[in-house]
Amino acid sequence: MPLETRITEATEALVRRLDEDVRARLTVLTEELRAAAAAAAREAEAGHAQALAALQEQLDTLTATVAERDGKLAEIGEQLAHDRESHALTVAQVRQEADGALADAERALTEAMRQAQLQNEQGRAAALLESTQVARQDAASRVQSLAHACSAMDEATTLSEVLDALSSGLASQAPRTAVLVFQHDRARVWRRHGFAVDEAGSGAELHLPDHADLKAIIDSAAPALVEARDGSGHVLGVADLAPGRQGFAVPVAIGGQSAALVYADGGDDEAALAPGWTDAVEILARHAARCLETLTAMRGVVDARGQRPAVVVPIRPHLRI
Repeated sequence: MPLETRITEATEALVRRLDEDVRARLTVLTEELRAAAAAAAREAEAGHAQALAALQEQLDTLTATVAERDGKLAEIGEQLAHDRESHALTVAQVRQEADGALADAERALTEAMRQAQLQNEQGRAAALLESTQVARQDAASRVQSLAHACSAMDEATTLSEVLDALSSGLASQAPRTAVLVFQHDRARVWRRHGFAVDEAGSGAELHLPDHADLKAIIDSAAPALVEARDGSGHVLGVADLAPGRQGFAVPVAIGGQSAALVYADGGDDEAALAPGWTDAVEILARHAARCLETLTAMRGVVDARGQRPAVVVPIRPHLRI
């Protein structure tokens, strides 16, 4: 309850008590006066003056009490007015301080939000810069691996060495890779990388009529994205793909005929595939095809001169690996 209300209620209660006390005393005096008048009438004129004097004294006392009460009421009124003014000033001061504190808090909150946003933006920028640097380093590493693989194929002296260099280069471009070579209606896994133990391993042979998707890519002699068409998830006889996942296959042609095939996919972690990974795989496959054609032509020249080649190398359909 506000202080002003409590003071007002206390003042009104005090006034009521004083008023009731005065009225009670007046009632008592009135009765006493009547009794004294009756006694004076009975006692004669001797006691009348004394009774009147006593009543006059009591009346004076009552008058003084009433005057004292009025004075106290005036003091209480003045105190109440003073308290009201002081209370109003206190309320105004508290309100002013509260408004100032609220304004300070709002400014502090705005500054904190600005700082937080700035730190967040700086964090995002740092993360972006770091990821960009990592991506650049990864891209540089992949390009370096691509160049190294192409150089290794250029330096190869046999078709087997070309295929080995091709397999090593593919392993740096995708999580799962495989190189297949063909002989008549058979395909053999030359090298593979990243596959589970229970999947087709190096040296495994495939019967082409049993793998329509593999035979279709060989016949087309063109790069193709492949995905599982049935519930088994098996593609090209060498890989299992989850629903929605894709692999990439590139035939390696010698003299216009597919002598080998390159396959790559992301396995269980497609996020490991860098942007443009299919281009890198196709570059390796096409460069391998050029190197294989060159070595095959060189062997043909050697055979035409009647010399025995130093290394037996494969060529489709009559060349063996």
